[in-house]
Amino acid sequence: MSKKEFIHFYDREVLQYLESEKGRSFPLPSISIACAPKCNLACPHCIYDAKTESVTNSFTLSQKVEILQQAQRLGAKFLQICHEGEPFVDNGVMPLIQEAAKLGMDIFLYTNATMITAEIAKELYDHKVCLGVKCDSLNPSIFNKMLGRQAAALVYRGIQNLLEAGYDQPFEKNGKLYTRMGLVCTLTSLNTENIEDVKDVARFAWKNKIFFGAARLERGGRATGRVWEALKIPDQDKVVDFIDWCSVQTGINYWDAQPTPYCIGVCGVQVADSGEVWITRYGGSCDFTEPDGESYPENLVTAGNLRDESLKAIVTNIWNFRRAIVEDGTLDEKLAEYEQTKDVYPNGLQDCGSARTYTLFVPFYHYVKQFLRR
Repeated sequence: MSKKEFIHFYDREVLQYLESEKGRSFPLPSISIACAPKCNLACPHCIYDAKTESVTNSFTLSQKVEILQQAQRLGAKFLQICHEGEPFVDNGVMPLIQEAAKLGMDIFLYTNATMITAEIAKELYDHKVCLGVKCDSLNPSIFNKMLGRQAAALVYRGIQNLLEAGYDQPFEKNGKLYTRMGLVCTLTSLNTENIEDVKDVARFAWKNKIFFGAARLERGGRATGRVWEALKIPDQDKVVDFIDWCSVQTGINYWDAQPTPYCIGVCGVQVADSGEVWITRYGGSCDFTEPDGESYPENLVTAGNLRDESLKAIVTNIWNFRRAIVEDGTLDEKLAEYEQTKDVYPNGLQDCGSARTYTLFVPFYHYVKQFLRR
């Protein structure tokens, strides 16, 4: 492939919004609303430890819509649905997407695609939903092990439905081609034992004019203890070499090409299915790993619970906290820590889609500083 043929994941408006005067004028650029913590799969490396049984006490659809409307009034332009479970197991997800589209919001959703029918695929495409789709291998026997179910065929069918709905049709903007769909391949000891299996996923994505993203195995949820030891890749050079191979195949630096939709997520609010809203000790939502590239922020601050108070009140709490950590130097110290480790790749990768955590943190840092100067 030549440079001009490469299809970027459509996340560029995210960065542009954060850097714009309009984006800096709102206290809440995005909202991440978790779906119910239930999944139809049993992936052994699931960081959320999503359950297959029914869950209780989840937000109702009307409650989620109210949260979304409150967020939009506070300036939210982006909705993310990518935490705790499989979105399409939650019956409220599609109506929430419809409401977000009515409000003029851009939407990002992460799915395992097993429940993506032709009808759902068309509606997602019509609403211009950006998708991250789990696809760890085109080898069904390997993929089924990573899914914890005999479900590889369902994933492949869902992906095909999305392509047939129009997701294989890139669009041009500012001289570049973009897609709203990417395959997200989590690299483990299973699917990288034969690295050609992973390369096949990348080749499939590029052939169908969608994005390929490599994601590192993250320690958490079910991926701890013996599961972590069994699935982690002992030779990180294998992963680094693979990303370098992607660069050669595409003609671009693949370390910088990886999508960064989560950079706006850390600037907004992440609402758990319980209603809890947490922030890290540097004032962001708990999306990113720490500078060591191996662990999540452990010292979380409870900003509030949407079952007890309004979103506006919680956002006010968050900005009071952010002002304090800017004044005492905490935010600058965190940026310096990320700067020192920006070229270090534990386990071969850093954060979501191998995007450098430092690169994702910088927009948040500038957004907070610029908003507080207003």
